[in-house]
Amino acid sequence: MQTETIAHTIKTMEAQGLLMQPEELPSCNSSLQKGSLLSDEQPQLTEEQAKFLVKNSPDRQHIVCKNENQCFFGDSPTLSQLGRDYGSGFPKAWLVPQISNVSDYCGLKQVASEEQIRELAIIINHNYYWLKVDELLLFFFHFKSKKYKCFYSYFDPMVILDSLNIFLAERSRAYERREHEEREKQAELDRRNAISYEEYLRRKANGTLNIKQM
Repeated sequence: MQTETIAHTIKTMEAQGLLMQPEELPSCNSSLQKGSLLSDEQPQLTEEQAKFLVKNSPDRQHIVCKNENQCFFGDSPTLSQLGRDYGSGFPKAWLVPQISNVSDYCGLKQVASEEQIRELAIIINHNYYWLKVDELLLFFFHFKSKKYKCFYSYFDPMVILDSLNIFLAERSRAYERREHEEREKQAELDRRNAISYEEYLRRKANGTLNIKQM
């Protein structure tokens, strides 16, 4: 599986023009130059960037889906952090194989075009830069599991964006549940640390009252 993951990711990157040799790079006037997802100055992936793409390829969805709370509350980087650490275009470069994988998986009559994939990656990165990598991996897994909206024969970027909004509502509920659980834990801790009124009077009379226990 890992070998297939690496091969698929590298193949996808090559198809999008992210691993091309300098002499093979298309003209800068080409609207399909996928190297621009990284930057004009750095059209090729560095070794560190390539390792991240392989480690966080679509196959990792099958791992993160086993622990949704870890996806929501773990420490995986956000899209904006990827931009700071690897370059402003890198989050979009990471999103490209995720979107391509969805298109391939759904077995559509007409798969997503390069323009659609590129534009959707840009939109997701622009509007949801605060989402974590693991959260997005979980979203794409849920999408492929037919948990949200679905395509009808043809790739429609709006279906993914609409589904992402449903996912965000689920995310909000997960955060609300976590906050509720934390409040309950704190309330239980306060109850355990509380003293009775009789004990309060006794300690006050003896001069042993600890104000922190009040």
